[in-house]
This record gives sequence, C-alpha cells and structure tokens, in this order.
Amino acid sequence: MQLAGPIVVVSPHSDDGVLSLGAAMARWARTGAHVELLTVLALDPASTTPTEGWDRRAGFATEGDAARARREEDRRACAVLGVTPHWL
Repeated sequence: MQLAGPIVVVSPHSDDGVLSLGAAMARWARTGAHVELLTVLALDPASTTPTEGWDRRAGFATEGDAARARREEDRRACAVLGVTPHWL
C-alpha cells in the first residue's frame, strides 16, 4: 500500500513511538513516505536540574544529561528506521 503525503507519529515520551510503531514506520519509509516522529515530552537538554528517581538510578546527574542521552538514542533508532525525529 502506497501512502500519500507526510506521516507524523506522535509519541508521548522518548522511545514510545519507536517501540510501539517502529516496524510500521520503517515499512512506510521503505515505501517512500516521509515519516516524522514527534516526541511531546522530550525533556529539556539544557536543564541543570538534578535528577531524581529513575534518571538518578540510571546514572544521570541532571535532567539535561538524561534528555541529551535519550534524544541521541531516539536519533539513532530513527536513522535505522528511516524516520525524522522531532522533540518538544
């Protein structure tokens, strides 16, 4: 099936879109569709706020550290899928 126009997948958090719809996004991209992944709650990469909870246990000192690492993971996953990432 050939899809017309750009496709935007809206993801609430980093990795949700790739984990939930990665196979579909890759298929759409392979058929020639321009696929974009928009992550709504992608954190602030410039934040110097100390982390708590999950991010602290994962080894991130600041929320910005966590945001930058998650965006890089997202960027790499999207490159494999042929998808363009965007973060709010």
